[in-house]
Amino acid sequence: MDDTKSLVRIGDLAGSLAIDQPLVTVEVTEREAALLAVHQHESALKGVHEAGHTVVAGVLGIRVKSADVGIRHGGETTLALEDETDVAFRTATQMKDLVVIMLAGMEAERHFLGEPTDGSSGDLLEATNQCLAIVGAGMEPAAPAMSHRAFGAYSSLPHPNWMVDQIAKAVDERMKQSRERSAELVTAHADQILSFARLLVGAPSRRLSDDKLDDAMASIGIELPAPAAPIGGMRRTRRRRRA
Repeated sequence: MDDTKSLVRIGDLAGSLAIDQPLVTVEVTEREAALLAVHQHESALKGVHEAGHTVVAGVLGIRVKSADVGIRHGGETTLALEDETDVAFRTATQMKDLVVIMLAGMEAERHFLGEPTDGSSGDLLEATNQCLAIVGAGMEPAAPAMSHRAFGAYSSLPHPNWMVDQIAKAVDERMKQSRERSAELVTAHADQILSFARLLVGAPSRRLSDDKLDDAMASIGIELPAPAAPIGGMRRTRRRRRA
């Protein structure tokens, strides 16, 4: 990998997200200046990554509760699907859209930097697990007709080799299709992603949530759906997804 070329890309990205602020004259050492530059690069990168998740979710009609790049060495996007009003069941379309959203941070990095970073490794793992859940729920026609949960850790029967192969192929195919769709959405909405990243990086504590996030999304032309109400009394609490 050409590290110099990658650094230039990240530097260009940091410049494109520059926030207009009053100039303050301070004396800094060479080391402090270098650390400040790294901090600016990291903030820009995290901003674009989380903006990818947030904008793609909004485009797909999924409400976002918060986006945060103020976390040291990380960021977080929380979907409203994951609050206590979430209903117990999801359609195949909803399950597959979640995979697209999980991969959108990595695809935003790829679009703006020309390559992804290892900051997307957690997203990739979670997307793979989501695809496995899709296959296990019988939502992939190419997957085995029987549930893999009847074998392996769920029973005394080991997974047949042919089943493992088919499941792996079905999961890989779903991942490839999701990545392609995510890349298409990121490319189509690149300007909005960059605009939201600029708003996110420039926000107090570098965090947008609830009404402030809704306002930021509306300012870039994306109206989020209204908060969901409990349906049929069925509720569940899901852990927050970290990106």
